[in-house]
Amino acid sequence: MVEEIKKALRINHDKLDSDISICIDTAKAELKRLGILETKVTSGTDKLINMAIRTYVLMQYATDTKQAEGYEKSWIYQIDCIRKTSSY
Repeated sequence: MVEEIKKALRINHDKLDSDISICIDTAKAELKRLGILETKVTSGTDKLINMAIRTYVLMQYATDTKQAEGYEKSWIYQIDCIRKTSSY
């Protein structure tokens, strides 16, 4: 997942890998805190979960306020939809 997010951020070095991993872990912890099944969060194969995690990390790396607000709205919408789905 780190490599996928680095591509989205247009990062082509390894200097931020540790920080990106921390952001991924934080997003996963937040999903679990919100009541999303741990098996879904940690599987690495659920596209909705993976997109929410990606959005969370992009929000953390946003370069301006408007961009950060857009990612935040997307993150909130995604987690709200996931929480409302009975299989999560």
